[in-house]
Amino acid sequence: MKLHRFFIEGKFEKDGISLKDKGLAHQLKNVLRVSKETSVIFFDATGSEYEVVIKDIRNGVITYGFSGLRKKEDDSLSKVHLFASVIKRENFEWIAQKATECGVSSITPIRAERTVKLAVKEERLKKIMKEAAEQSGRTRIPDLFPVRDFSDVLTDVFHGISVLCDESGDLYSPAIARGKDVRIYIGPEGGWTEKEIAYARENDVRVCTIGKFTLRAETAAIVATYLFVNDRKKDGDTDKKR
Repeated sequence: MKLHRFFIEGKFEKDGISLKDKGLAHQLKNVLRVSKETSVIFFDATGSEYEVVIKDIRNGVITYGFSGLRKKEDDSLSKVHLFASVIKRENFEWIAQKATECGVSSITPIRAERTVKLAVKEERLKKIMKEAAEQSGRTRIPDLFPVRDFSDVLTDVFHGISVLCDESGDLYSPAIARGKDVRIYIGPEGGWTEKEIAYARENDVRVCTIGKFTLRAETAAIVATYLFVNDRKKDGDTDKKR
């Protein structure tokens, strides 16, 4: 039977017997109607998840019994960081949700020359990403960073591979960034300008296309995230023929 999963703030206390969290207590008791002696999973920011048995829920306090450690997220895998241009609110929220489900390590909204929307609702995005991590079985919630200008992001020191997705680039190949941390840049609805693409190349960013069809910005963000996340390797792994 699949167990409900919940992210908890702070570090889980194996020797503890109670957790004070009014929001989670309300969800367990009044929304999901979890009964006593029901097993659920808690996971925290350490990347570990723990099976517990609910003993009581009262006045915003959850009393539980610790059953055991379930798993810990593999920190040796290379990280995939998504830099997506701000687009219409519901579409960017969809990016945040699905990229979390795909296994992205962080999301940074960016402003490009053709960006129309200039801001995001960070707290709502964090809530969406938290729920997506709970639902998808992840033991870490991706980091969400404040909105930045694309031109500023390119000047960051980054010891990995940066890839800008655009139809003018070379066709995606798994060998592009295998075994390395990756930054993926996704443009706005109107696409990247020639100036931005040239600037990216000047800053050692690879330009590639992820397919022969023209994708919407939110679709490109998820397809690119999925491709790079699912071709990760552990640190020190070498390429092998497939």
